[in-house]
Amino acid sequence: MPTTAPNRPLRLLLALLATVPVAASAQTLEGRRLCECYVTDLSDDGRAATGQLAGSNQTFRWTEEGGVQPLGRGTYRKLQRGSGTPAISGDGQIVASTIIDETQSHGTQGRWTPATGWQQLMPPRPADGAVVDAEDGSVFGMSRDGRVVTGLYWRNTGVGGLAHASRWTEGGVVEDLGSSGGSSRIDDANADGSVLVGWDEHPQYGNRRAAVWVNGVKTVLDESDWPSEAGAVNARGNIIVGQAVDPKRGIESAVMWTWNGRKWAKTVLGVLEGTKQGGMAYASGLSDDGQTVVGLARRFFSPANKGFIWTAATGMVEAEKYFADRGYPVGGKLAVESINAISGDGQVMGVVGTDLASGKVHSVAVRALPAAN
Repeated sequence: MPTTAPNRPLRLLLALLATVPVAASAQTLEGRRLCECYVTDLSDDGRAATGQLAGSNQTFRWTEEGGVQPLGRGTYRKLQRGSGTPAISGDGQIVASTIIDETQSHGTQGRWTPATGWQQLMPPRPADGAVVDAEDGSVFGMSRDGRVVTGLYWRNTGVGGLAHASRWTEGGVVEDLGSSGGSSRIDDANADGSVLVGWDEHPQYGNRRAAVWVNGVKTVLDESDWPSEAGAVNARGNIIVGQAVDPKRGIESAVMWTWNGRKWAKTVLGVLEGTKQGGMAYASGLSDDGQTVVGLARRFFSPANKGFIWTAATGMVEAEKYFADRGYPVGGKLAVESINAISGDGQVMGVVGTDLASGKVHSVAVRALPAAN
């Protein structure tokens, strides 16, 4: 999921419920409106989602059965700011997000369940924790079992980085997972929270470097003075996707790291056809088998993002073309800008775009139907 997505200008959201077909002729799609919102994460089966509501930027939970449920404790009404990316558990029951604290004075980390509502995860803060720019911490991810919440916390010193990667474990407190001398952050977690992914700043150059924490032990995935990030990990914790430089082209590209039993092997997934210098691609989600990867891309230095879908068979394809080839010509109505998430089973995608007719924010569920006989 792109880490700054909740703070971007509001866009149209699609939750695309679509099984990848064997042939384009085998697919029929239908859609229905969900809400004016920005989805950032999906449950394992895609029947539940979370994100932020348009306008208020309040965290919500959506389910097929119950529709949209605003969860409250948004930061924008009081603070006019916020950060982080809401996350949902694999069963769709638990949501983690940055929320306003009980005193209504600053943003902090929170975890929501249907039974208890919001649980504020700090205080206690780590020993060097502090409120900085109206936040003491932000949520960027959660394990599939809902027992580990990840992100960053803010520190009371400029030495060693202003923000450090953090991990909260059910029954425990927010922990500092350290850095290499600068700032760091954890963006996603695998099923049980044993594998965490994000970034760690280069101690000399200051650029973000993709990193993975396995049972609390950090490994830098891309040791370079080029920026890189690890944005998502599968349930097993052996496949990671994100962004790093393609050394052959010198372009920031979507990448995959796979654990081969000895090390994390990097595979460059690439960029959209026609990408020039200044363009890029960022992988924000993957199916648990690693066969489908989604994200956003630009062909040149411009804010005109395009959603993409990558498979081993197709390579990287612009989302609008991918959908049209499979019987859903979405490009005539929507400018698809990114795909932020994909369900664990690979059948549901969270797609973001702009309505070409009205420019208004709204969401649509598009479901794959059985082929007609």
